Amino acid sequence: MLGLANALTGGVALEAVSKYSIKFDGSNDHVKTGGHSSTKPTAALTASLWVNLDTAHGGTGWPNPDGNDDHFEKFLGVMYSGGWALFVSYAGTGANPTTAIYWDAKVDDDGSGSAGNWNTEYYHPTTGAREADNSNLGSYTTDGYLRQASGINWGGLTATSSGLTLHDIRNLTGWVHIAGTWDGRYAKLYINGTLKRTGDMGGTGNVIQNPSNSSAEVMIGADLGTPPSGAAEHTACLMDEVAIWDAALDANNITAIYNNGLAGLDLTSASGNYNTQGDLQAYWKFEEGTGTSVADSSSNSNTATLVNGPTWSTNTSG
Repeated sequence: MLGLANALTGGVALEAVSKYSIKFDGSNDHVKTGGHSSTKPTAALTASLWVNLDTAHGGTGWPNPDGNDDHFEKFLGVMYSGGWALFVSYAGTGANPTTAIYWDAKVDDDGSGSAGNWNTEYYHPTTGAREADNSNLGSYTTDGYLRQASGINWGGLTATSSGLTLHDIRNLTGWVHIAGTWDGRYAKLYINGTLKRTGDMGGTGNVIQNPSNSSAEVMIGADLGTPPSGAAEHTACLMDEVAIWDAALDANNITAIYNNGLAGLDLTSASGNYNTQGDLQAYWKFEEGTGTSVADSSSNSNTATLVNGPTWSTNTSG
């Protein structure tokens, strides 16, 4: 039902807050957010967004469209020489995809005692415990296979050699809510309000290592590329309601954001189980509907700029 103009709550139609989204063509357009430190928290972080990858709306689709174009498509973040990002990784084939949604960052200690990106080993899908290999994960693969790769990830890896057919990500369609959290030890990835992955880096006080170039910008619809103004790894999609907090939102907050998607929860105000508005550092609603400037609804005035022609769409998460 996501994407409808309004929702019914208790028999009352709620007017949607979101009337516009941004459409990225996957070629060179993106959104720059200004490079302010408030968009690059280190000790704790939550990133949240709504994304629509359906090919009918100009997106790439969730499964890999072919086996000859393996690539990343970045939704939000700054991963050039450190930093963090939410993105999708395409690989494999349409029949046997290894497409996965990733939540990734470089931290002081990746769990091995050295700096590096999250998850250089396998993790148990539900407990987050570190595993030596994937041999103990067999009974948990119905919810996707945790790949041995950088970043917390969930998706549709198909391992025909071991009899596993994991196509969860291929069933995604329409507007999907993605959120990643980091509290200095645990990295968590939520899809449509449900916790899908947990990675335990061990210890406490672990921090994200952002790019040494202070002007490096968090970008929407692309990764940073060459600092301070370049961009790479663009995404083809619709995107809406992008937000950053300097706290690790708990499951109740994430679920509240997802459950209120149709009604359009205003993240600047407490509502029900959502109570972390005081930690909000950036919030781009994309409600202008015209022009190349996007207001930040948080108190930090991180005005964003549309680059190379992303277009406005009335197909929205609200």
